Amino acid sequence: MAVLQAELLWVVGIWAGVSMPLMAQLIWQESKKAGADPYAMLATAVVESGLNPKAVGDGGTSFGLYQYHIVGALGNRSKEWAFNPANIIQDEAKRFAQAGVHNGQGAAAVQRPADQAGYAVKVNNLIADMKRGA
Repeated sequence: MAVLQAELLWVVGIWAGVSMPLMAQLIWQESKKAGADPYAMLATAVVESGLNPKAVGDGGTSFGLYQYHIVGALGNRSKEWAFNPANIIQDEAKRFAQAGVHNGQGAAAVQRPADQAGYAVKVNNLIADMKRGA
């Protein structure tokens, strides 16, 4: 949780007048292009990877900003594909737009975490904090 709070403070700087970090800018821009909710996209990336495009999780089976899993969203693509922020952000923006994701429940339905309710709460809290400029 401490890492999530630190990442939140970094991301929330965006709404406090601090220049937007590159990953957040890319997510925001691609979300808007695809018709996806940029708050939901950004909050999900913070929860999934702490905005680290080289993140590896689930014992080495999930990769990138959105932690695409080898038997899930990654499909037949390589982990190197997932480590490229442009690839994974564009793909996730399409998925979020198609699913109409605007909150933590929608993000949980797309991302399929083990604890969907807990995941949704984390995403919803981040969205609320970003919109509030906390």
